[in-house]
Amino acid sequence: MKNTLAFLAVCLVLCLCRHAYGQDPVNYADCLKQTSTMYGTPCAQCPVDEKTMRVYFTNTCDESIEVTLAMKDDIRKRVRIFKNRSLAPSDSISGYICDGNARFYYWARKAGDKSVELPTDKEIMEYYGKRDY
Repeated sequence: MKNTLAFLAVCLVLCLCRHAYGQDPVNYADCLKQTSTMYGTPCAQCPVDEKTMRVYFTNTCDESIEVTLAMKDDIRKRVRIFKNRSLAPSDSISGYICDGNARFYYWARKAGDKSVELPTDKEIMEYYGKRDY
């Protein structure tokens, strides 16, 4: 009986805390939706347009978010990093590689929220630059 009452008391406290502090934390990376992928489009940073790949992501949430997007090409294993410090609702961010296909990774947080750390360029390069995926 004591265990049941203790369990119910804990549940009540958790419900009250959730109500007092709002909803569950938002994973702002879920706000990014891949909206298109384009191959062979002109790219001023690439020597040959026919081999380019560009990926677009759109912020589908109602709040501005900060985004870090990393793309690693499958041929040269080069990592490119793209950032947007205030991606407004419905705005897009794109990343590109110049040679072939790529894997992409992204991180996001609410714009201005310094309590959530995005990975640094150095951390991204150290982790993804050494991996074969």
